[in-house]
Amino acid sequence: MYLFVFLAIFFIWAAIASVLCCILLRRSQRTQNQIDQLIEESANKTKELNTVHQKSKNPLGPWLTPSTKSYTLHLDKNGKITQIDSNLLELLGYRKKDLVGKNIYGTLMPSISSKEPLETSIVRRIFTNPHLYTEHETELTTKSGNKVWITWTNKMVYDNKKKPTEICSVGFDVTKRKNLESELQFLASTDPQTGVLNKQALLEIGTRELKRSIRYKHEFSVLSLKIYLTNDENLDQQIGDKILQQVVTLCRRSIRDVDYLGRVGENEFCMLLPETPANQVIHLQDRIQQKIDDYNQKNKNPPHIHVEFNSTGYIPKDSSVDDIIVRALENIKKRPKK
Repeated sequence: MYLFVFLAIFFIWAAIASVLCCILLRRSQRTQNQIDQLIEESANKTKELNTVHQKSKNPLGPWLTPSTKSYTLHLDKNGKITQIDSNLLELLGYRKKDLVGKNIYGTLMPSISSKEPLETSIVRRIFTNPHLYTEHETELTTKSGNKVWITWTNKMVYDNKKKPTEICSVGFDVTKRKNLESELQFLASTDPQTGVLNKQALLEIGTRELKRSIRYKHEFSVLSLKIYLTNDENLDQQIGDKILQQVVTLCRRSIRDVDYLGRVGENEFCMLLPETPANQVIHLQDRIQQKIDDYNQKNKNPPHIHVEFNSTGYIPKDSSVDDIIVRALENIKKRPKK
């Protein structure tokens, strides 16, 4: 009887112990799974941090990816291509025999003369001051005529007499970055309605040009324009904008490449005229007026264009280009509208 009770108790405890062992094993397995998952997550996070760290070291940032190709180019002191790799040939659309032995000027870059100033030749500048040009950027022309920008890291190769004989350059394509920079610069300095310089850009350029004129004792003048359209109160906005753009086009065709045209008000524009005496601005004014008269004659139906002009030049009491522009605009505002 006692033996039977003892065996029953033993089997009951054994069953309880077995159940407890199963529970502990399951909990242990679950804990181990959690530990493994944490280890895996930690490894992934470490890998992500390493990737971010490597990208932060890359001066080109998001403009290069791990798959970006590098390009190798070797030039002698005259700009002759001595070596070029297949990646760069593929980018430019040339074969090796088309470029090796040829001068980079006249093939991938515009032709220059050996007699031209040093600043026109990046190759000569690198050979002259290699420590200043360990890195530089150049615009190259592909065989199809497209433009690509390459950022180069340069290493000078020397002969036994320690004289520089060749530039070894390794580069990457940064055309996307350069195009974006150009677009942002254009948007930051351009009036969106007419395409001429906005007021901020005009004042910045005017400050620089006036300083140059004062330093070299050259003349500096400003021609201001105020544009009116007949029947302006009944004029559709889009038509008015279009006519304003046509006036701007007429003005652009009348000025030199060294002159600047900018918008300073709703219908007010200024031209910066370096190296132009104030008494000679009348000739430019007459050319613009003639073009506007021709336009009005061809377009007999209103609206017609009327422009008020005023010109002024730098005088010693002017403290900045602002004084010259304000004087030109104020003199226009004093005139009654015709």
